[in-house]
Amino acid sequence: MTALRVVGILGWWLLAWASSAPAIAAQKTGRANGPVALVVAVQGSAQVRAHPGVRSSSPLMLGEEVAPGQEIAVAAGRGAALTLAWYKSSARYRLTAGARAVVTPAGLRRIAGPAPQRLPTPGARISYNRQDVRRPREGGLMTNIRSADLSPVLTRMNAPLGAILETRPRFSWNTVPAPDNVVIAVYPLRDPTPLWQQQFPGNTATAQYPADKPALAPGQLYRWVVTVPSDGIQPESKAQTIFWVAAPSVRQNLEALRAEVRAHPEDPALRVLLLRALWDAGFFAEAATTAEAFARTQPGDTALAGLAARLHKLLDCLASGRLDPIHTQWSTQCRE
Repeated sequence: MTALRVVGILGWWLLAWASSAPAIAAQKTGRANGPVALVVAVQGSAQVRAHPGVRSSSPLMLGEEVAPGQEIAVAAGRGAALTLAWYKSSARYRLTAGARAVVTPAGLRRIAGPAPQRLPTPGARISYNRQDVRRPREGGLMTNIRSADLSPVLTRMNAPLGAILETRPRFSWNTVPAPDNVVIAVYPLRDPTPLWQQQFPGNTATAQYPADKPALAPGQLYRWVVTVPSDGIQPESKAQTIFWVAAPSVRQNLEALRAEVRAHPEDPALRVLLLRALWDAGFFAEAATTAEAFARTQPGDTALAGLAARLHKLLDCLASGRLDPIHTQWSTQCRE
């Protein structure tokens, strides 16, 4: 993720939602220099094209980032609209049906159709340091198992997945049917020697990292492994996934952003920014449950409800070994 200082994601103007769902498309027309703005409201469906001449497109979601040179085109149709918030300023722009504009570092430049609407900005300001909300990096990493490798006995690695705050976490998994016993082990990512390894009865579904073992270090990558030993008939089954303890700077940034959301509950842009920050930092479960909670408080926001459902699906894919926690991004697609 590109390191970028983000200052001043401020409130935005609530949109009047309409029943129609016309398409919105974005097309990259130049070299992108990193994201400059966040999609904070979508009315109707949205599509993004990778570059000119490519016919296929993918959804432009709530919470998607846009970069300089991307061209956004809102299809004609009653009620279609898109709202973006710029990271480095208080700028908020809304595009309506039939509008075409190109993204610049400072805002939107009209190409055709209705001009971009500059929205009012409330006075509250926050500082969100994106450099500190990031995941550990590991080159050439082959992390998680594929779904085809999952034994019928080992169905899910529930937690931890991705980032955690605890240096002595609780581990949770599913086994169906219950085997005679299971072995849990935690390793530094590149070290074959476990920090902790323990056997449990087969019907056990959780285990606490013990107090007499070395505390896990912030910013370090770990893997945890569930092994069902061979019973003499079925071969040994094993599942593993990756997690890490968030660095103190990540905790501080997320807590500051959560405080801003609590202080300004009327600002949907802050909610979207918090969801994006949680996901980018690797707090996948918290991002999904927070999106679901936001959707319950905003029953008319179909884009937010759709985002909550999508994040829960990605969380399920992570737990079942179909996605890699290190490389899973906001726009990752997980197919059944």
